Amino acid sequence: MRRLYKEFKIEGLRFFADIHFGKKDLLSIQIPGLPQPVFLRRNGSDLTVFEDIFLKFEYHFKHLQTPETIMDAGANIGLAVVFFKRKFPNAKVIAIEPESSNFELLKKNTEMYKDVILVKKGLWHQSTWLDIVDAGLGNWGFIVKETSNPTSNSVEATSINDLLHTFQWNNIDLLKVDIESSEVELLQHNYENWIPKTKTLLIELHDRMRPGCSKAVFSTLVKYDFSLDHVGENVICNFIHPQH
Repeated sequence: MRRLYKEFKIEGLRFFADIHFGKKDLLSIQIPGLPQPVFLRRNGSDLTVFEDIFLKFEYHFKHLQTPETIMDAGANIGLAVVFFKRKFPNAKVIAIEPESSNFELLKKNTEMYKDVILVKKGLWHQSTWLDIVDAGLGNWGFIVKETSNPTSNSVEATSINDLLHTFQWNNIDLLKVDIESSEVELLQHNYENWIPKTKTLLIELHDRMRPGCSKAVFSTLVKYDFSLDHVGENVICNFIHPQH
């Protein structure tokens, strides 16, 4: 309650009361300076993710330059998008989320923001189809597996290279990756084109879900020059690319 009041004053107290004494399944909080409320589901992990982002500031890190382009892979319900648009209101954002219930709330949470492109696909190293698997971690913990026999429950997958081409981006100033262990595939195949176009990679590694995940990711990252930092559960790689 103290942290909510410190950050959001009376609105924070109202939100605290709704959480602990209300009965609505869909909660909301109006964050100062934002064009619309943030909506969260009472059940599941939304409240925990909100706390991590807006009260523990896990995405609040020093950025050398204000990013103009942000790609959010594993956007979930859009809380990181909202945080980044609050911090960098003029940035263009591509938010990728494959799971339907998350995606619907992602749309609701970002509908009044300019320059936010929503992509209902999984992020992979190539265009393909993926099956969504519940890892038992709530709505934020869905994982995906490539399939050669897609069903009505499968989702289309895209790659960073495809997204850059489709939306005609020349670079990615900030790439946030939280894709529940699929970062292994993302950073082991077809990365040679997009890493040199990326300035900062903010990535959560999931060794608890997939042992050896960090080792696989860093086996690729060490091929490039970068400075390394940590914030919360995230690793931050600021790439140092040669000037052309």
